Amino acid sequence: MPTLKIDLSTRILSDDMKVFLVHPGARYVFHNTVLEHSVLPADVPFLSIDNGKGVPEADDIGPMLERARQMRKWAKRPLADENRPRPIMDLDFYRVGLEAEAGAQGARTKLRNSAQKILWSIPEKSLIVVPSQRITEHALIAEAGPREADRQKVAGIDQYHGMEFLARPLIGVKKVPMLKLPASVVASARSTSIVEEVDGHAEDQLLRLYYGDYQRDSEYVAGVIANTDDFDSMVLGQMIDLHVAIQHFLETGVALEPGRALYDKNVEKAPRLHATINSPDGRASLESSGIATFAVKLLMIVAASGVALTDAGNLIANADVILENSAQQMVDPALMTASAHALVDFFATSGYSNYNEYLEALQNGLERNATTPTGTAVIQP
Repeated sequence: MPTLKIDLSTRILSDDMKVFLVHPGARYVFHNTVLEHSVLPADVPFLSIDNGKGVPEADDIGPMLERARQMRKWAKRPLADENRPRPIMDLDFYRVGLEAEAGAQGARTKLRNSAQKILWSIPEKSLIVVPSQRITEHALIAEAGPREADRQKVAGIDQYHGMEFLARPLIGVKKVPMLKLPASVVASARSTSIVEEVDGHAEDQLLRLYYGDYQRDSEYVAGVIANTDDFDSMVLGQMIDLHVAIQHFLETGVALEPGRALYDKNVEKAPRLHATINSPDGRASLESSGIATFAVKLLMIVAASGVALTDAGNLIANADVILENSAQQMVDPALMTASAHALVDFFATSGYSNYNEYLEALQNGLERNATTPTGTAVIQP
């Protein structure tokens, strides 16, 4: 017997997951190192600390930090001083006169703090964005590896040739055009901060850029519903109408006809949605934490999958549907199972003409607004 198989194919992210913009060293010198070796170096030459530990306080490793400071100054020397010899390696040389130069203590503390952020403070699995020096080139996006993992030593290049740097492992490095980054992130990429946390709408944009559609582990479901420069307002109305109709059905058992949910006097509650509408980029998305939103996301996948909508609707109404999420392992199936049951009951109660109208409207709306939801749907024999 035929079965409709819907694969959500959506990464589920921790509520605590953060996004950071990290500069790849002075003059962007580590950009290619990040790409080629999947590591994130700390711009502190010849730093040596034990694995599994944070960076000691600046006063505890003063000579090591002073050597790093002198090495970085030497690396930035003008062409007129190109033949000036590199500072010596012996740490004992730097134990005397640490306070002799004004501002040296502050510079050492800044070096220590930047290394601490990169090698230790950034939580595991945070999303890391490494910008390029030129807007026409590619940024790099990856997940931060475990901070307790063994750090790698990487060789410096260009002005840092002959030096070594400690680096933290990264997972899944991807190249992304700088022009696709949020404008606020591109602007921050020109600042002098080594590590900056990204939040708000820019955070959401970067997560989608890396993962596609995603879901937070608090059961928040997020879905892009428009992705054109100028999207039409009908797609917003259709999505909200369907949300409200499913929520009303779950609470009352009454399946309203398409288009009635927003005006029926018997509808007293509606799902609470977080909407993001970015007009300059023509992008709209909705997210919520209820079964209704999850069900709408599943229907978006079906509508955009290319399967025969009449057949798909009939299979859902007859409970011949399988739901999975191939992008995530060890997922609690409770929400997915409840969403599948809600869809089956809603379609069975609505009747063919109504659920077919919902699916056709979704398909047309997504096509008009150039949206392809993450996920697949196929009819299996």
